[in-house]
Amino acid sequence: MNVTGQFKDYDIKGNLAFKSTIINNYLNGEATYYYADGTIKEEGKYKDDIRIGILKCYYSDGKVAKLVTFDNGEMIVNELYAKNGKQEVKEGNGKIMILISKFRQSGVYEASGMLKDGKLDGKWKLFTRDLGETLLKMVGLLKVKAIL
Repeated sequence: MNVTGQFKDYDIKGNLAFKSTIINNYLNGEATYYYADGTIKEEGKYKDDIRIGILKCYYSDGKVAKLVTFDNGEMIVNELYAKNGKQEVKEGNGKIMILISKFRQSGVYEASGMLKDGKLDGKWKLFTRDLGETLLKMVGLLKVKAIL
């Protein structure tokens, strides 16, 4: 089956959750994700199901949460704001906390560390409720090598 055209997805209560364009079964062009109340959660672009260009993420109150650029499959964090509006990352530099989970894995990890030029830099701390805190060296975005 070949799907092409405008695509909309709704949550279980019937609220618009996502809209984009599909061409030959792949997301292409502008894509928007929504909170249940209709407020924009994320705005960005896809090309053949891969994020490209600038992704803007918002808190549920409409304030900007982060601006990220996707370049050749690589994610670069440009700006990051705390819920109170304080800028944590400016021009790709600053401290960040991210949540990491593997597909179909129940555990969620909290990783925190520094960004330099929008990329993970130096030693990072990884925390889970089960294992406590571990120092990590982050290589790339999702590749993790434990420091023993």
